[in-house]
Amino acid sequence: TIKSNKLKNPFNDEFEGSYANELIGKTCPHRSEKEESFKCITLTVKNSIEESLQFLVTEEILDGDNAFY
Repeated sequence: TIKSNKLKNPFNDEFEGSYANELIGKTCPHRSEKEESFKCITLTVKNSIEESLQFLVTEEILDGDNAFY
C-alpha cells in the first residue's frame, strides 16, 4: 500500500485555529454544532484584547427577524 505523505505547513501549524459554531434551541431539544477552521479572525475593538476575544465568544440570542428556523 502507498501511504499518504502529507507535508507539514509551518504557517498552518502556527497560525491556523478552529472554533465551534453552536446552535441550541431555546424551547426545543434541537442542537447543532459545526467546527470551522480559520487563519484570521475579525475582532470588535474593545478596551483590551481579552475583552475583544470575550465579545467574540459571547452568546447571541436569535429572535424575531434574526431567528433561525
